[in-house]
Amino acid sequence: MKTKILIIDDDEMTLLIHRELLKGSEFSFGAKYFNGAKPALKYIEKNISYELSFLILLDLGMPEMDGWQLLEILNKSQFRNNIYVVLVTASENEADKIRAAAYKQVHGFVTKPFVLEHFKMLKTIKKVIDSF
Repeated sequence: MKTKILIIDDDEMTLLIHRELLKGSEFSFGAKYFNGAKPALKYIEKNISYELSFLILLDLGMPEMDGWQLLEILNKSQFRNNIYVVLVTASENEADKIRAAAYKQVHGFVTKPFVLEHFKMLKTIKKVIDSF
């Protein structure tokens, strides 16, 4: 199954950091960057299929549509089993971690900043996706 990497965060500096961290890795090719959940949702709705999965690094706190709202929409999608999310957030709130665990699509909860050590988690998730 082909996998697209999506990075969704409203902070341009965070997007730049993610881009630099991913540069040269197996995740950099074809990675898409979105400065909000709404444009990312449009992209997902236009491109998702049973032959394509998405590995999404998602910020929770964004204006217009936050990460929780996007997760709710993705959770109701007929393609929800093709969506793998790692939350990358400034929140250290235990309630957010508990809430995140309720979503089958969430495979990780990382406190910002996203650093090189977090690639191990992404590689593990990617191996799971590739096994299907």
